[in-house]
Amino acid sequence: MKKQVIIHVGLPKTASTYLQDMFFPFLKDVYFCYRNVKTNNDPLQEYNRKLRNYFPVDVSQEKNAIYEYINNLHESNIILSDEIFSTNCEYYTDYLKPIFPDAKIILCVREQTDWLESLYKHHITTGKSNIVVDYFLKLNAFNCNWLDKYKHYVNNFGKENVLVLPYEMFKKDKSQFFKMFFEFTGIEYFYPENKLVRSAPSFSSLILKSLIYNPANIQHNKFIQLLIKFLDNFIKIKGDFIDKKRKGLIKSYYSNFNKELSEHIGIDLKKYGYIAEELTLGDIKLQNNIDKLAKKYKNKKVLIYGAGKFFQTVTENLDLKGLNIIGVSDRKFCNSDVKDFAGYKVIDLSEIQNHDFDVIILGVITEVKTVTRIKEFLEDLLGANKFKLDFIHNYTFMDRIKILISN
Repeated sequence: MKKQVIIHVGLPKTASTYLQDMFFPFLKDVYFCYRNVKTNNDPLQEYNRKLRNYFPVDVSQEKNAIYEYINNLHESNIILSDEIFSTNCEYYTDYLKPIFPDAKIILCVREQTDWLESLYKHHITTGKSNIVVDYFLKLNAFNCNWLDKYKHYVNNFGKENVLVLPYEMFKKDKSQFFKMFFEFTGIEYFYPENKLVRSAPSFSSLILKSLIYNPANIQHNKFIQLLIKFLDNFIKIKGDFIDKKRKGLIKSYYSNFNKELSEHIGIDLKKYGYIAEELTLGDIKLQNNIDKLAKKYKNKKVLIYGAGKFFQTVTENLDLKGLNIIGVSDRKFCNSDVKDFAGYKVIDLSEIQNHDFDVIILGVITEVKTVTRIKEFLEDLLGANKFKLDFIHNYTFMDRIKILISN
C-alpha cells in the first residue's frame, strides 16, 4: 500500500503547538510523528531527532529503515510535523527530499511584523530577555520572506504538493483553515472539539520577565511566579516591543513579496494585513520625502550611498525619476566588478573622488548612531565639509542636527 507523506514544516509561532496537540493526533487513518509523541523504535522519529541536532546521518541507510517501518503501519497517511524544518529550509530539505520526494508540504505563515513581535515575546518567555530588540531585528527582520520559502518548496516538491495556510485564517476562520487542509490531503474531515488556543502572556508579565536576566530566578522564586500569574490573569496590558515605525518599514519591505505570494497561492493576503497600501515607515510617507528631495535638488547631480535591501525596495516601489541620480556607491563595491545596482550605475568606492556630484543622499534606514558612523566614514574618504549630505529616510529635525554636527 502506497503511503501519503505530509510534512508540516511550520513556521514557528503559527499555531504549530495547537496543530500538534489538538489536531494531527486525532485524524483518522493518520500516523502522526512528532518529537513530543514518544514511540518506541520509530526510525522516522529518530531521524527527525538527528536532523534537529545536526547529527551526521547516512540517508540511504535511514531511508531503508524508515520505508520498512512505515510500510508495516496500517495507516495510509503519515504526518511528520516540526516547525524547525522551515527555519533552515535548504538543510532540512536536503535530508527530507531524498526519503520523501513526493511528500506534500504544509507551510503556515504569519504577517511578518506580527510574527517578529510574537517571536521576540517568545524569546522573553523562554528566558532570553538579554536579547535587545535592535539586535533581534538585525538578526531576523530581513529573514522572513515567505515567498522565498514557498518557492523553495515548490522547486523541490512541485506546486501541486505545497499548501500555504495563513495563521490569520486560523485565527479568524478555523473552519476554512481546516477545509483547505482536508481538501489538500484528502484525509477524512475532523474538527477539533477543543477550540481553545493557548493564550499568550500579557505584556505586563513580559516586561517583568524582560527585567530578570536569569530565567532561573523566575523558576525558583515563588513570589515572582505568583506575580507573573497575577499579571497574566488580571492586568492584561496590551503592548508591543517593536515600535510602530520599524513595523511600518518591515511591512513595506515585504509588501510586494507578499503580493506575489498571494497570487501564487490564491489567497487574498491583503485582507489579513500582509500587503501595505503604499511604502511607508510608520506614519512617514517616503514618497513625499523623495518628492521634496527632487524639488530641493532639481538639476543637481545626486550620488546615492547605501546599496542594501532598503534602497532596492525603494527603487522597486517608489518614483525616483525626479532625482538626477548619477550612480550608487557602497562599501561592498570597493574594487568590485559589479556595474549595476537596482538599475543604476555602480560607482566604485575607490573612485568616488573622481566623480562630479552635488549631494550624497543616504539610501539606508538605520539608527542615528549608525548614520553618524557612515557620515564619518565618508568624511575620512572625501574630506570633512567637502560634500553635502541628505537622506531618503525623513529623520526628525533633531536627528538631522545630531548627524550633521557629529565629529
